[in-house]
Amino acid sequence: MDAALRIDTLKNCKDWLAQLPLTNARQAHNLLLAQMKLLNAATLAAADRLQILEALREPVAFVQGERAKRYSGLAMQDHNRIYRALLVPEDVPRKIPASLIMTPTAYQSNRPVDPYIDTQQSAKLPSLLDKGVNFERATFVAG
Repeated sequence: MDAALRIDTLKNCKDWLAQLPLTNARQAHNLLLAQMKLLNAATLAAADRLQILEALREPVAFVQGERAKRYSGLAMQDHNRIYRALLVPEDVPRKIPASLIMTPTAYQSNRPVDPYIDTQQSAKLPSLLDKGVNFERATFVAG
C-alpha cells in the first residue's frame, strides 16, 4: 500500500476521493484508513485539515455503512453475545446509573450478558436508556 499522503490539500483530497473504489468497501476502507493515519500525523493548518475532514465525512460514512452490512446479521445469530460494549460507570452525584453502550439492535429487555470487567461476570440488561443511529445504551445489573 502506498505510504504517501495523497489528501494534503482539499483539491488533492477531492481528486483522490474521485479515484476511491467505493464499490469495493474493504479496499476503500483500507485506503481511507491509511490516508487518515497519514493525515493525522501531518502538519497542516487547522482550516485546511477541517476542509479535508469535511470532504472525507460522507465517503467514510458510506464505506463504514457498507462494511457494517457484512456484520449486521451476526448479533442475531448469537443472541446472548455482545462482542463489544463500552462500560460507563455510575455517576452518583448526577444520578446516572452504570450502563453499557452497545451496537444498535444489541439491546433486548432482560437479555443475559457476560461482561468482562477485570473478571468475567453475569449480568442482565433491564432497561434501555438511550438509542441513536449507531448505538444503544442500557443499564445492567449483576446477576
